[in-house]
Amino acid sequence: MKNVCRFNNLWRENPGARPVFYPHQLLDRKASVLEVVGRWNEAEAIFRANLEWVQASNDPETIACDQNGLGNILRLKGLYPQALALFEEAYRISSVSEDKPGVWKSLINMGMVYFNQGIYPKAMECYRTNFGIAEALGDAPKTGRTYLMMGNVHLYQGEYSSALDCYQRSLAILTEADDRQNISSLMNNMGLIHMEQGDYPRALELYQKGLALHRSLGNKKGISNAIGNMGLLYMQQGDYARSLECYHQQMAISQELGDRRNLGISAGNMGIVYMDQGDYAKALESYRQSLDIAQELNDQESIGITMGSLGELYNKLQDPRQAGQHYDQAIAIARQLQLKFYLCSYLHSKADLLFTQQKVPQAETLNAEALQIAQEIMVPDIVFSCRILQADILGLTQKGRARQLLENMLTEATDDRQLADLNHHLYKITGVNEHRTEALGLYRALHQKTPKAQYRDWIAELDS
Repeated sequence: MKNVCRFNNLWRENPGARPVFYPHQLLDRKASVLEVVGRWNEAEAIFRANLEWVQASNDPETIACDQNGLGNILRLKGLYPQALALFEEAYRISSVSEDKPGVWKSLINMGMVYFNQGIYPKAMECYRTNFGIAEALGDAPKTGRTYLMMGNVHLYQGEYSSALDCYQRSLAILTEADDRQNISSLMNNMGLIHMEQGDYPRALELYQKGLALHRSLGNKKGISNAIGNMGLLYMQQGDYARSLECYHQQMAISQELGDRRNLGISAGNMGIVYMDQGDYAKALESYRQSLDIAQELNDQESIGITMGSLGELYNKLQDPRQAGQHYDQAIAIARQLQLKFYLCSYLHSKADLLFTQQKVPQAETLNAEALQIAQEIMVPDIVFSCRILQADILGLTQKGRARQLLENMLTEATDDRQLADLNHHLYKITGVNEHRTEALGLYRALHQKTPKAQYRDWIAELDS
């Protein structure tokens, strides 16, 4: 985040000398650099000291600016309630002083907290208000960035058409403004849409454009993020060697920058690759590295995500005690931080584990909560998984109703993976060989395209 604030009351002149910035402004800039490279504790200390000092200056714009700066560090650490309190106070101060750019900045930050928490309606409410402010100011870059943030909400809700519309509007505005920094980020986000839709060549093209822009700007953090997205693309395609190569490059850049957070994210993503390959020992090593970094940074969100990943890993290793403990920790953090996307995911995973342990009432309770949250924030993949488990639970006592539920879902299936899963579970409930044959053929085709260990295991189960 760049702190572009006015410090009209904080200039100091020496007789006969050129004006110089008051150290406060230089320290704010230093804190911003420390934020980018992941040295959050140092950045937080600077913002706290500066905020304490400026509160005696009676300069509301500067106070609000430092509140936004400190709040963003706390947001990065996953300390969302504290961050939101600072952003709301900055919003109040900027509103009273009629500082519309300050109001816009505070609302963007508030929206990012809600977005990180998975509270997408509130995030969108902030961004829509911001859109009106940017339009009233006649500030094209702010309008373009607001479209970008609105697109991100649509993207994470699976509303790809709406997301792409926002991104295209943003691109037109940012291109006219020659805002290459935000255009490069936009390229990456548009690439995510095409990747999720399975258009891998177009996604790669956009990632490469974003990467070229970041390189032209000399933005190494942006380069790192773009390479990481390319690693995710190769992982989706099952090209695990190239995916790992990207993550190794990302880690090298992060180490050069001292960006501990991105280093931890890279390690976690490498763990996912190793999980997909069935190399659980390396996955465990990567997840532990990611967790160590998250704990060092006190990044609660990343700690929770890694706990969830470790739960999945221990589940694969058939260690239900460890899996359950890690899911519980992930759920607790997701509840505390109101990370609704992750909360419904981990609730479902824990419910699935309980179902395999024949703890049906507990499984049913957690799965129902997961389904309710997933429907509320509109996450179709998790809704689908919850409904599958709902049918499995129903099938224990009412096979006919369970079969009907799964058959109804077949008519709504959107891809081969869903068709395979539905036929797999229909076979387990009904024993009809036609469903086994259909699921087996689909999983074999999926495994040929993306050689995930999970597909291999399901093929072995159905082929036995």
